[in-house]
Amino acid sequence: CENLINSRKITCKAGYWAKAETLTHLGVNATQYAGNIGFIVLAGTSKFMGCAPICGNAKVDTASPWNEVCDGGAQCAACKCNTGYEATSPVSTACKLTDNCVKYGWSSDPQVSKCDNGVNIRTITCKAGYYASATDSATNNAQISGAKTSITLTGSATFAGCKLIDNCVQYGWSKDTNVAKCVSGVNDRTITCAAGYWAQSATTNGTQYIGNIASVTITGNGAFLGCKPICGNGKVDADNKEECDAGTQCKACKCNVGYQSTSPLTVSCALTDNCVKYGWNSDAQVAKCDNAVNKRTITCKAGYYASSADATIEKSQKAGAIASITLEGSAAFAGCKQNDNCELYKWNGDANVIKCENGVNTRTITCAAGYWAQSATANGTNYIGNVATAVVTGSDKFLGCKPICGNGKADADYKEECDGGVECKNCKCNIGYQSTSPLTTSCSLTDNCAKYGWSSDNHFLKCDNGLNRRTITCKAGYYASSADGTIEKSQKAGAIASITLEGSAVFAGCKQNDNCELYKWSDDAKVIKCENGVNQRVITCAAGYWAQSATTNGTQYIGNLASVTIVGNAKFLGCKPICGNGKVDADNKEECDAGTQCKACKCNVGYQSTSPLTVSCALTDNCVKYGWNSDAQVAKCDNAVNKRTITCGSFCKDCKCNVGYQPASPLTVSCSLTDNCA
Repeated sequence: CENLINSRKITCKAGYWAKAETLTHLGVNATQYAGNIGFIVLAGTSKFMGCAPICGNAKVDTASPWNEVCDGGAQCAACKCNTGYEATSPVSTACKLTDNCVKYGWSSDPQVSKCDNGVNIRTITCKAGYYASATDSATNNAQISGAKTSITLTGSATFAGCKLIDNCVQYGWSKDTNVAKCVSGVNDRTITCAAGYWAQSATTNGTQYIGNIASVTITGNGAFLGCKPICGNGKVDADNKEECDAGTQCKACKCNVGYQSTSPLTVSCALTDNCVKYGWNSDAQVAKCDNAVNKRTITCKAGYYASSADATIEKSQKAGAIASITLEGSAAFAGCKQNDNCELYKWNGDANVIKCENGVNTRTITCAAGYWAQSATANGTNYIGNVATAVVTGSDKFLGCKPICGNGKADADYKEECDGGVECKNCKCNIGYQSTSPLTTSCSLTDNCAKYGWSSDNHFLKCDNGLNRRTITCKAGYYASSADGTIEKSQKAGAIASITLEGSAVFAGCKQNDNCELYKWSDDAKVIKCENGVNQRVITCAAGYWAQSATTNGTQYIGNLASVTIVGNAKFLGCKPICGNGKVDADNKEECDAGTQCKACKCNVGYQSTSPLTVSCALTDNCVKYGWNSDAQVAKCDNAVNKRTITCGSFCKDCKCNVGYQPASPLTVSCSLTDNCA
């Protein structure tokens, strides 16, 4: 860079042209670019935009020192073709995709089936039965293990060739121990089975099976299905230890599990009768044995469970009184054992049971003296005869030891209150009921209001009786109190006049509602006092206001009464300014009295009271009241509610034309648009 007066000269290296600031030196850049000029003189603070490669002038400069390959065309960057592309011939502005298959080839390997070209890559595919090998061991091992027929190489990387796949190693023979040998070929393998077996594949089963052929040739990665014993030729070969010959339930010349060969031997198999073969130890308590494939299900008679030699299963069978058990194959049957019905089904936890005796599918339960034993089947006999013992079958439920009642009389010596009548249970009256006097077989509803009362509260209104409860209601203006703090809070806050009490619960009394606290005064700031009364509140407004309620408006309004008495939860409608009585009271600073545009004794904004004062208001004439500064250029003034619209003369402002306008010729009161072009 050379310093000059108010300028500098910048020189680029060979192969570059000097570029000026684009916007202010557009013409300069064109000259620089077209002439490949390597220096530039910049005045003052003009910005230098860099040294640009000498390309982009629509010609490829191959002579030294330029060494351009392309000139700004497709895939051309900084005069060079992008990776994977090459210059056309003859050289032009663009680049074309390099044909890597042609340029780098595939080592002339005759086993190559095709080569697919890409950007700086080629994918070489070998013929069936060959894998595409690689020069580095890691990649090559992956190619071998995956039997990969294709490989993709970058740039000029060398192709290592197509190599024969060892199909025996690659695809094997299903680890069949009866395989004698495997011979690998091109894209196939030939597997030979040992003597006495035929070789099975997915495609040649029929031929192999019929001819008992020991060898099979399998293409590519086709599955080998194994060496199969030679059977299925229509005869059972005892010397080959065959039991069957491909008939029903015959597999590999053996009967399937749970089946056996017939005698004499045939091509088929019959279901083994496990009940006959393995039996049930001749247990007299066995009810039946059901046969199935390789199993038998033994069921014991009622009152017995099917035992097991396995301790865990035995525990489950006994606890569940399970009568059946399923045994696999030749597993031994451990026998039928009697259920312990007293232990299993018990006696319903009744404390009055004194004995339980176990029997076959029964238990005999005995109750203590003074009780009869109840079951689902012996109720009638036991009840009438006061029988203390009941025989209960199987898992049937024992219904308990019942007090001896139900004989038509209430036995006071047994502390009975009733004897099976209405609302009588176990010789006692149900909750909420009581026996009559003298004692009878029935019970009557207890009068809880009479029995437990309402604490003789003077503010009590009524008491409604219910089953083991009473509902007490207080007079208007009182809430029903509670001894429970949480309920008391709710009753008071809701001014709830009634409360329901269970059984003998004590009534806490009727308490007066705080009506000022409960119903308040609509948050009116003009209220100066609220006095509480029975079912009412007295609200007093400040001086100059009358008190409004829903029922006393007329009296309050006419008399300008500051206080009002409101009953119960009726709403207070607020403190109202004393106006609306048909006269404007100047001493109360009223301007109007409920007429048009009058609100709270004042005229609305934009209105004023008439003179003399009346109940109504008139629209203020703002043009008259506030004027327009006596401006001579005002054309007119239009009045509206609380505003005025003032209009001046056309385009004239302080006797001067607005910017962009000039006086007409000869001069007039108006202005015309200046013709700036003229």
